[in-house]
Amino acid sequence: MLIYRVGHKSQEDGVMPQGPYCNRWSLGLSEELLEGLHNMAWKHSDDTHPNPYVDPLLNGIRTAERCGFDSLEALHEWFKGYFELLVECGFLLYAYDVPDGCVRVGMFGQAVFIGSAATQIRVSDFDLNYTVGKAA
Repeated sequence: MLIYRVGHKSQEDGVMPQGPYCNRWSLGLSEELLEGLHNMAWKHSDDTHPNPYVDPLLNGIRTAERCGFDSLEALHEWFKGYFELLVECGFLLYAYDVPDGCVRVGMFGQAVFIGSAATQIRVSDFDLNYTVGKAA
């Protein structure tokens, strides 16, 4: 299964590039950028951005799992309005091939997957002209 993930270009979590919600202070960012990521994380704690523990289709996330999305559209919808911030903070778009049995898909296209089972197949900058619902 193809999984998309936001990951930092130079900071890893031990398995893969670090996502924007964990250990933000370890990225060496300015206070302003850290505050932007904090605000994004705060706003991503609602009914349309459930964390894996609140998402009834996921029922949590295990230590070996990482978060991603089952489609590029779902990723863009989730992070809409924050791509310039993510770019400024050094995040990129990663695509992984993950065996179906190692992925669980929740609401809104959010997925959790076993990081060690994922094979990175592509890394790219975000397409800031991408329109949800229509490929750029």
